[in-house]
Amino acid sequence: MKKEFILDRFLLKLTDQKQEAKKAINRLSLLRLVVFLILVAVLSLSFDGSWMVPARMIALVKLTLFVLLMKKHDTLFQQLRLREELIKQIQEDLARLRRQFQNIPESLPPSLFPPQHPFAHDLDFTAENSVFKLFGGTFHREAQRILVSWFSNENEDSIVERQQAVAELSRYAKLRRHFLAFNRINSQSDLSIESLKPWLNQRVPKGLTALFLLGIVTTILSTGSMVLRFLFGIPLPWGSFFAIQLVFFIFNAVYLKGFILSFLNAAPIIRSSGSNLLRFSKQNWKAAQLKTLKDAIGMEVKDLEQTVQNCEATYRALLTRSNGLAYLTLNLLFQWDLIYSFRTMKWKSKSCGYMENWVPTLFSLEALSALAHFSFLFPEYIFPKLKEAHTLHFAATQLGHPCIPDQDRVCNDFQLQGNGKTILLTGSNMSGKSTFLRTVALNWVLAKAGAPCCATSLSLSTSPVWTSMRVQDSLARGTSYFYAEVKRLKRILDFVVKTDLPTFYVLDEILKGTNSRERFLASQALVAYLQEQKCSGMISTHDLELLALGRQKQFHIQNFHFAELIHSGKMSFDYKLKEGQLNSTNALRIIEAAGLPLKLNPESSL
Repeated sequence: MKKEFILDRFLLKLTDQKQEAKKAINRLSLLRLVVFLILVAVLSLSFDGSWMVPARMIALVKLTLFVLLMKKHDTLFQQLRLREELIKQIQEDLARLRRQFQNIPESLPPSLFPPQHPFAHDLDFTAENSVFKLFGGTFHREAQRILVSWFSNENEDSIVERQQAVAELSRYAKLRRHFLAFNRINSQSDLSIESLKPWLNQRVPKGLTALFLLGIVTTILSTGSMVLRFLFGIPLPWGSFFAIQLVFFIFNAVYLKGFILSFLNAAPIIRSSGSNLLRFSKQNWKAAQLKTLKDAIGMEVKDLEQTVQNCEATYRALLTRSNGLAYLTLNLLFQWDLIYSFRTMKWKSKSCGYMENWVPTLFSLEALSALAHFSFLFPEYIFPKLKEAHTLHFAATQLGHPCIPDQDRVCNDFQLQGNGKTILLTGSNMSGKSTFLRTVALNWVLAKAGAPCCATSLSLSTSPVWTSMRVQDSLARGTSYFYAEVKRLKRILDFVVKTDLPTFYVLDEILKGTNSRERFLASQALVAYLQEQKCSGMISTHDLELLALGRQKQFHIQNFHFAELIHSGKMSFDYKLKEGQLNSTNALRIIEAAGLPLKLNPESSL
């Protein structure tokens, strides 16, 4: 609740700042209009002999003021966009805290998870209430792919390093918010290193330095003579100088076109990635992964800052002449494109060799930032202790599902120790079996990604995780539910044979697409095979006949169950995990509670 209160206060502050920025922009727009009208009036007097010199000098001052007001307007507009983006982020965070998933934008496209993914679909990674919606936003597709890959990581050392990086980065909320805001405002979601390569490979036009020096001369002669003629009436051959300037401009427009277009295409990438990496590089990081990312940038902070500033200045200067009138005016008066092509050449030669590392560094940092924001929003979640993957282990106290609101979540203690062990989970309908299976598996893969988990304590091995919980039949493919489930089990068994690591498996309502006798025989064989492969896992069922598996000595099976509570003839659930097997069912009670007009006789037999 404290976090929600802080965010609400921050949202009010940002909303006030947004309104102030809008008012400032409106005032500035009015001032620009006044200055423009005065400029027009003064120019009309500049042709009067008695007023010519002072009017033209005033006009020059007003023109300069008008340009400065345009730049100030652009700065205020950028600040307004930033405030609007930050407000959007705070609103999303409040929805995360309240588990209002419908108010959180899609974080990861379903296309990142193939239909045969080991666990993504069963753990609702592609659903409306996906756990990914609780993370900080990942904007770039490549960053999202990196994040997804971490959930299948078995390397203990890399996970521990990622935990340290996430924990440290979680303390830099302002940096992360501006990081995401700059990406959303300036970048493109499909950004890749290929987007930057045309600029990296773009050759600087030959003789650019000589052209720049020549441009200075022609500009001084042409524009200087016009100013002297315009302000003081000094008779100079400005027409001849202007003709030379015009020819030189036409040549440069053709000669520099490819270089300028290449820069304009790459500039948004350089601006967004450079600005974000600059903020990141200014910090003294302690976590090994963050230090590695900082080193990968390849530039000292002052050099990186200079590059970002030069890129920003050049980009805005070239955008200034984006309309036809401004393009002709600035180039005919000052050889605008030539000046900024020369400036671009100077900083490109110093920084181009490092830029190829910027984009992948940006993606890795963005993925870490998403996990760090998850840790920031839910500081009560803990980073689990990791154990090597060759001995399967999971021990948790007060383990809960992070996607369930705090006031509704029921937490349980649970542990699974050793290879070749099976938890047989029984329970009546609606008692919470499937939710608990997802709770265990979801926290397991969260831990492997380096994210904090919803528990008060947790230790686990970095074992592979496979699930079979939400198998679907397909009329279009002619696949029955039972056959679809068998195919899913086949993929799991194929995997456990190929891997050297014991796999953790979760099977919900095992083989429910067939009759009781064949389900028992198939389940018996399946458990035997999985335990032979040193795999451990959880199997849920409400078929009490499967409890007989636990009484067979060749199996290492432990029974747990969920049960309903009956008070005054009404059924309820406490969702608390209990040891031992369940010997009652509730299907008939549910049918009666739903009001089906059926005459049920529990005593009748087949």
